[in-house]
Amino acid sequence: ASLRGVDNVEVWLQRPADIARKVAAGEVDLGFTGLDLIAEYAEPIKESVTVHEDVGFGACRLGVGVPMSWQDVNSVEALLKKYEKGEQESEPQPPLRVA
Repeated sequence: ASLRGVDNVEVWLQRPADIARKVAAGEVDLGFTGLDLIAEYAEPIKESVTVHEDVGFGACRLGVGVPMSWQDVNSVEALLKKYEKGEQESEPQPPLRVA
């Protein structure tokens, strides 16, 4: 899948538990899933950060996880900024892998 109007992003539609596993394994760069699934399926996961905890619907909380090495990423805006600039200006940025 893709995001309309956003280039260089791959969107993978996965089961919620698989999202937790794939983020923990580094198979995707970030994932949208519940914190309960992170606790259940990705332990011990010390390599993820909750970027946004409350989207304001129902009794559900949405967590966005990124690798701990992305210490400068603590919001969706910071994620987009980091990804737009890339790690190396001289090399093409690979697609952001999202589950």
